Amino acid sequence: MRRRFAACWGAEFERDGVPVCSVLYSYPDRLTVRAVEDLAWELGLSRATTYRLIARYRGARTVEALCERQRGWPRGKLRDEPVRDALIQQFLEREYLKPTRPPLRRVVAHIATACRQQGIPAPTWRTVKTRLERIDERVRADRRGETSLVRARVARPGAYEVSRPLQVVQVDHTQVDVMIVDQAFREAAGRPWITLAIDVMTRMVTGFHLGIEAPSRTAIGLCLLHAVYDKTAWLAERGIDAPWPIGGLPE
Repeated sequence: MRRRFAACWGAEFERDGVPVCSVLYSYPDRLTVRAVEDLAWELGLSRATTYRLIARYRGARTVEALCERQRGWPRGKLRDEPVRDALIQQFLEREYLKPTRPPLRRVVAHIATACRQQGIPAPTWRTVKTRLERIDERVRADRRGETSLVRARVARPGAYEVSRPLQVVQVDHTQVDVMIVDQAFREAAGRPWITLAIDVMTRMVTGFHLGIEAPSRTAIGLCLLHAVYDKTAWLAERGIDAPWPIGGLPE
């Protein structure tokens, strides 16, 4: 965690003194005036600024709340410019979304020319691209005649037929929405990966493997090993009083 603070505010966190995290954890409800003054001295900030940092940390409960905030217009937020937005939308509908598939840079140039003629600032290509991305991807692909993209976005009728359990077992990986942190300093170690083996007929999970490493043949092998064996002993070791009635080699 000290390294995370140092990355946010500078090398002073690596020098002598009590780290910021220890001061905040020592006073979970209310800091004393002396503690705030010591913390302000440690950071090289005024007492008022230190109070604001404490309030930000306690409001978010994350280290990132103490990082310097980026100045300027927030990323992804569109400015309210109705005249120019209407002009951009008009050119996208009339020139970009058609089967001839003109390049975006040509449309951006035409939009810039039209804006200058009306005496308004010309948008950048990023602005035009942001407006374009607000149009549904399937609509864009259909209007531009991108058949391969349209086919990839349309569900096809049919089913994968199986007649018995363990006839077909499918394996898939996904990253878990959990962040692993260091037990001592609360430094982020990353999000773990879970590998699941699922029986197609019963839709039952036959086994899994959880690890910090990215998906690999090793993860698949450990997942299948867990899927093959009986789960009774595994559940008993973890004090889980629930059945998991599946195991065996898939066909």
